[in-house]
Amino acid sequence: MKMNRIGLSVIVICVAIVAGCTNPDGPAVPQDLAGLWAGTFESTLGSVSLVATIGQAGASVTGSWSTSYPSSGRLAGTVDGSTIKDLVLTQTYQTAATFRGSALINNDGSNVAGSLTSDSGKEYTFSLARSVAKPE
Repeated sequence: MKMNRIGLSVIVICVAIVAGCTNPDGPAVPQDLAGLWAGTFESTLGSVSLVATIGQAGASVTGSWSTSYPSSGRLAGTVDGSTIKDLVLTQTYQTAATFRGSALINNDGSNVAGSLTSDSGKEYTFSLARSVAKPE
């Protein structure tokens, strides 16, 4: 009987902790990443300039990118808290290629840094800063 009370107490405490961790206002609103971004893309050729124009609808981000290599293409991903997950960059200029990965968004949404793996298995990193401050 004493063991059942302990077990029940543990379950009640766990439920209370989980309930306290939920957002009473519903799911978190994704950070707004829409706008113009500039930074660097680290490739086998070294560091090249990277510019991205991002649009956002809810948690979905889409847009275009270009580098000083030159190469360019499309991008898509999903904002989940401070992460862009399922990030896909599709290169459409020069040679066709696909890069997949994720990125971390800093707290105020002004910087993004991530890593990508090409369809040929090569690893790359990138970092971007918001080029124009988002309107308040």
